[in-house]
Amino acid sequence: MSSNSRLESIINTWCVYILFNPSRSKVYVGNTHDLKDRLEKHNRLTNDGGGYTWEPVVAITGFLNNKEATNFESNIKLLARKKEFAEYASLYQGRCPSIVLKRIIAIRCLLCEYDYCWRAPRGKKRRYVLHWGNYMERDQRQLDVLQHCPWARVGRNVKHKKLDLSDPNNNNNLSNEVS
Repeated sequence: MSSNSRLESIINTWCVYILFNPSRSKVYVGNTHDLKDRLEKHNRLTNDGGGYTWEPVVAITGFLNNKEATNFESNIKLLARKKEFAEYASLYQGRCPSIVLKRIIAIRCLLCEYDYCWRAPRGKKRRYVLHWGNYMERDQRQLDVLQHCPWARVGRNVKHKKLDLSDPNNNNNLSNEVS
């Protein structure tokens, strides 16, 4: 695997992710070093035979350690609670619920605008990759609008990819999702 593809991989790297449960209208924001395993844990059956299906919305890679990922995750949660984010979400009307959109917009703001609450670590230019999950494919127009709004600022590079949880050493794919 080349160094560029390693940087853009979702496998064995720190990431912050958003999951959505459509049947319960719940959103989960978390961070992990193994997204495939974490998603399997979210979707496992409970002792009483019940279970919930969590669908990946987006995962962000580019964090060097747990501290960076946890800091970014907590700021997503903080910003998504702000009143103006409900208003921002109404600008991107589509099939995706506003509780999901508020978190996506919070990610965009953290990567582009809000240096006072989250500062990208200093050093060489950072590359963040947004791996879009299959939930966003339900409304391609809305996904196109979200992907084509400005995502980066000076010193940060943001790339959009399809979420791929397959192991390069194994041909069994958990998901091959958004473009």
